[in-house]
Amino acid sequence: MFAIRVEFLTGRYAATKFNDRDATEWPPHPARLFSALVAVWAQGENPTEDERDALLWLESQEPPAICATGASERSIVTFFVPNNEAGVAAYSQQQANFEKLTVLASELATVSASLVSQPSDGQLTKKVSKLAKELEKLQGKIASDSIKQTSAKGVPSPDAVSNGAQLLPEERGKQARTFPVRIPYEPVVHFVWADAAASSEQTLVLDSLLARVSRLGHSSSLVSCSVVHNAPKPSMVASRDGSELLRVPAQGLLDELERSFASHQGIEPRSLPTVFASYRPSKPPTTSHAHPELGDDWIVLTDVSDRKLPLRRVLDLTVAIRGALIKHADAPRSEILSGHEPGPEGQPTPPTRRDHLALVPLAFVGHSHADGLIRGVGLVLPRSADLDERAVVVDALRNWMSAGDNDEALVHLGRSGVQRMVLRDQLSSPATLQPQTWCRPSNHWISATPIVLDRFPGDLWKGSPGRVAAAERSAVETIMRSCEFAGLPRPSRVEIELSPPLVGVPAAGSFPIYESPGRKVRRPAVHARLWFDEPVAGPVLIGAGRFFGYGLCRPTNASAVVQGSSVPSEGES
Repeated sequence: MFAIRVEFLTGRYAATKFNDRDATEWPPHPARLFSALVAVWAQGENPTEDERDALLWLESQEPPAICATGASERSIVTFFVPNNEAGVAAYSQQQANFEKLTVLASELATVSASLVSQPSDGQLTKKVSKLAKELEKLQGKIASDSIKQTSAKGVPSPDAVSNGAQLLPEERGKQARTFPVRIPYEPVVHFVWADAAASSEQTLVLDSLLARVSRLGHSSSLVSCSVVHNAPKPSMVASRDGSELLRVPAQGLLDELERSFASHQGIEPRSLPTVFASYRPSKPPTTSHAHPELGDDWIVLTDVSDRKLPLRRVLDLTVAIRGALIKHADAPRSEILSGHEPGPEGQPTPPTRRDHLALVPLAFVGHSHADGLIRGVGLVLPRSADLDERAVVVDALRNWMSAGDNDEALVHLGRSGVQRMVLRDQLSSPATLQPQTWCRPSNHWISATPIVLDRFPGDLWKGSPGRVAAAERSAVETIMRSCEFAGLPRPSRVEIELSPPLVGVPAAGSFPIYESPGRKVRRPAVHARLWFDEPVAGPVLIGAGRFFGYGLCRPTNASAVVQGSSVPSEGES
């Protein structure tokens, strides 16, 4: 096996699709990585034949499998940048050529895909050849026009001198530009050639070239690349019956890249020489991920207040939101909202024995710049909730928002003021506000809010070593039972954390002590790390205060920034 690991250092990937400049490419195409390797080799001070031979070996391999998680697409923002070409007419012509280039590239991709499934079709072969020639000719014209428009024109005329201010960026016309970006759930991608056997010399040479690759796609997509000796299971594999076309290395691609560079000499515009392979998702695992009783189809409220609340105020916030929902509900005594069994109006009723609506704080944690402020709140319904129960929650939320200004849900927190919440499209929201961030399958989970223990374990912080160890064992057993009670498998390992494990998370002691509603039982709370033998899908929401935002855990990944000891990445735990 030969594998390459690519880590996106900024947690983002900016690269447009080959046939749609307003859409993002994901996962990164193998040919893009190969092209980046060729670029750093050719730009080196002394490109060696050993390096070229290693690249030729790599391009001769079968299309690699790809290991990549899903990725959210950031909402596209249009920027207006100064036009580099002085002539408006020339600029318009260039725009027309660019559009034609995109159409040709798209048509070539479609016909090439058809040729893959019908390799003996002579008409398709001729059409591919014709389109390729038209594409090459148009690329040459665009490159030639760019050189003409940017080269010196001799002595400027008096009119040109008087209008010289138009050459300044602030005086030029503006060109609309978009920069589509994907935010991967795990900012690491592996390219795996399962049947490739690289020699030790080839491995060293390619690893040296990979160390010089600083970006993939747009210049803002900073990466760290290296050869690795193991990789996670692939998420996509090349297959004739695949429905997704990806650009891949193939024999002759290095020569084509060299010829292309000889034509454009590094001057825009240019396009990547194209060879396609069909890909499909790899076979799903034989066993499905374990799921808790609470679901992952959350209703997310985004906090649009000027002042965000710190995570330690989670109980104040969730109690106020639950109260507002009950107040505005058409059926305020509904079990799904109140968490109590139905009964006569005005009479106390016992807590329900089934799962009901939970409220979770969505705070910016687990990042090197995390501030621990709550960006929103997730309304989490149990998987068993029927349509009528879901309608009760949705109607209560709609009534609440209608009662406020501009369809905002106003959360009144007494002397602390009012927090303003709105509903927004989750795909355009930051990762913190996306359920997938908190629910994706993982073997390893870390508490973002303290886990409230349903029994007192003893003193975890002082006393004799024996007493502290016994208290810790009791707390671990309590957390394991809490997982089973929430519908999760029993963890294989639990570690109690006396300090907050995730960056941005306050210590457990700084959160208000949770008291069971109606019982006034003060319960201790701790932070913890949990390991499971098999990947577990979230939400991992456990402990006595889980319906009010306590006991919320976050899955770890290569980008999770934790305090203290290192955390194994997915696949290592």
